[in-house]
Amino acid sequence: MCAALFLCYEQSFASIESLNINIYQSIAQSILHQLPLDGVDVMLIAGSGIMSAFTEQSIVQRIPYSAFEGLPQTGVAGHVPELMVMELGDSSSLKRILVFGGRFHLYEGYSVDIATAPIHIASHLGIRNCILTNAAGGLNPHYSTGDLMLIDDLINMSGIPVLDIGVGDMAIIDNQSKAWGNRVELSLCSSGIAIWRGTYVAVSGPSYETRAEVRMYRKMADAIGMSTLHEWRSAQMQGMNVCGCSMITNTLSDTARQSVTHGEVLEATRAAQNKIAMFVVAAVHHSPEASTHNSNA
Repeated sequence: MCAALFLCYEQSFASIESLNINIYQSIAQSILHQLPLDGVDVMLIAGSGIMSAFTEQSIVQRIPYSAFEGLPQTGVAGHVPELMVMELGDSSSLKRILVFGGRFHLYEGYSVDIATAPIHIASHLGIRNCILTNAAGGLNPHYSTGDLMLIDDLINMSGIPVLDIGVGDMAIIDNQSKAWGNRVELSLCSSGIAIWRGTYVAVSGPSYETRAEVRMYRKMADAIGMSTLHEWRSAQMQGMNVCGCSMITNTLSDTARQSVTHGEVLEATRAAQNKIAMFVVAAVHHSPEASTHNSNA
């Protein structure tokens, strides 16, 4: 990207961001009045089809996105346009979390500030821990459909930069996030759930990769998808700890021509929903303790 174009983009982004700060605060205040958030310090953004992993009984309360002025709709199949409070765990260790059932994708035409709106809203609510899930294609030849991959690092190949506009201490946050991931990995392994650990490369989409692209991306990453990176970076810049997981819904070949549909991705997610549910439960119960709760709203 040339310097002039980047400067233009940066100025435009800064203008949009400044306009939306009041919207984020307004939505956060509205959420506080409508949802039971006492003690909630973990948020979840659910990827394609992932809400199907949770029972209706785990949902304490749900409100459609349309109830919050300024919050857009998500139109992608497998994403639930609802804000929910969920209870996870057994009776002796129930924890409540705030769930965004659908995410906003860049390929839907949304700008970065809209794609990361759930992060900003949660930050205004004082939430300090963020769980990100997604459906991803497996680049690593050892991966199989239905595998889980703990996201260890990310690469931005979307063509859309992430601007450092937050105040978080990135070194401390990164260390805390990695320690969180370590605890989750150990918990899952002790429960007999295998989980890989790898690098996620984000592209803008919505097209799937050619064989030549698979060969290129395989040299740099283990899984590929069309989300998560901007949310992850935004959360870190807001001072939030982050733990992310990719559900491998299809494997990619650099030699044979393949065809995959979004419906097949959703079906693969449903087939492995027990594993992704166990990941979320482990991530919630091993999340870093927060020093404050709901202090920013």
